[in-house]
Amino acid sequence: MFKNVYFVRHGYALHNKLFWEIGNNAYKIRDTQLLAEGVEQAIKLGETWDNINNIELVVCSPLTRTLDTASLIFKDTNHKIIALDCLLEYPLGTDENCNHRKNKSVLMTLYPHIDFSLLKDEHYHWSDIEETIPELQKRADTFIEWCKGRKEKEICAVSHSSYISNLIFNTIGDENNELQHCYPYKYKIDI
Repeated sequence: MFKNVYFVRHGYALHNKLFWEIGNNAYKIRDTQLLAEGVEQAIKLGETWDNINNIELVVCSPLTRTLDTASLIFKDTNHKIIALDCLLEYPLGTDENCNHRKNKSVLMTLYPHIDFSLLKDEHYHWSDIEETIPELQKRADTFIEWCKGRKEKEICAVSHSSYISNLIFNTIGDENNELQHCYPYKYKIDI
């Protein structure tokens, strides 16, 4: 037995564009939003993805770019969307502000159609030390175990390039060969 998880990288966002203009300083902008191109990518996937009706559950990282991507892909459907901190981009830590989410109460106001009940409390504290690869792997393992405990067999997880690349392909940090935005990468979980 197995489950299919379709990992989707968020649409093209502000920090993605700025990285090529100002380098790593682009990551100092907290919780960046989608650009027009990213909005178009998400809408297009929602209109063209053959398997969209087979998806039983949508989960996403609680960052603006992933919340907007999931909302746009599944806007014309009745899919439940759950936000999970374990899907946040790598690395977490003080230097990667674009990976710091808004407080839960703000997210609940901005996205009333998304379930934030599994997020940590309002005062989510980020570490003063940058996350390591083993810590990222622990977050990914937490997500896989969470999926195994769900009844759904077809899950879409809207997340981030480094997170998805590490989990599926065991690679990370190759800026010249990043995953496509708004493309479903199929991953089988044995149960």
